[in-house]
Amino acid sequence: MNQLNLFPENTNKVINNFELQIENLDKVVINYFNEKFPIYIKDQENNKKNIKVIYNVGETWSQVVDFQNKQVRGEFNLQKPIVTLYSTGLEPIQEWNRLPQLKMLLDKQIYINPNTNEIDYIPKTTKNNPKAIPVYEWTFIKPPTFYRRFYKLNIWTDYISDQNSINQSIILNLISANMIVINNQDYGTFGYLKTMQDDSNYNNRSEETRLIKNHIQFEFEGYLLDSTSIIKRRNFSNFKITETIMK
Repeated sequence: MNQLNLFPENTNKVINNFELQIENLDKVVINYFNEKFPIYIKDQENNKKNIKVIYNVGETWSQVVDFQNKQVRGEFNLQKPIVTLYSTGLEPIQEWNRLPQLKMLLDKQIYINPNTNEIDYIPKTTKNNPKAIPVYEWTFIKPPTFYRRFYKLNIWTDYISDQNSINQSIILNLISANMIVINNQDYGTFGYLKTMQDDSNYNNRSEETRLIKNHIQFEFEGYLLDSTSIIKRRNFSNFKITETIMK
């Protein structure tokens, strides 16, 4: 009795090491304001000057506060405008979540063996069996965990005209009055501008330093995928066929 390996090797389940984390959403949101639709002011000649948005984690915030304190004491001339973005929280979107046992089909294609760069067949093609079935590979995904993340964009300027220009540069790129769409090769999602509020104190007739500031609140929808979320399967599990040879 001889054992003939008529089926290709490595046809068992394959797990991709691919993840989407909260950090991925933070990166595409900051990229939206810095790269896709930069925030800007205009000078006296009506030339645009882009303003880089600082993602306001604890470390960068302490720098901003320190600069502000030095400016108030006359020790440092802080260059404005300053625009910071930080998250104010998140919450799961319960109505979008699904049972983790369920899997959705993403893709189906003929499998190319990475060792030979050729198509594998079941059983392997021979002269006597030229019509073998090609190996197909299916890609499945477990339902992501969807969540809603909230952001606050703070804007400090020296002039009301700069404040108006920054607000205008944000509003002009909204879709349907208050919607933001992010669709690039790394992430696709959408968000909403929820509120805009003026925090300036230029109506305060005291000796306090004049402050021209406003903030904008956004919310974006994100999703989480862990390293076991994407699964690839092929036609058959790895096994061998036994053929009995009679003499």
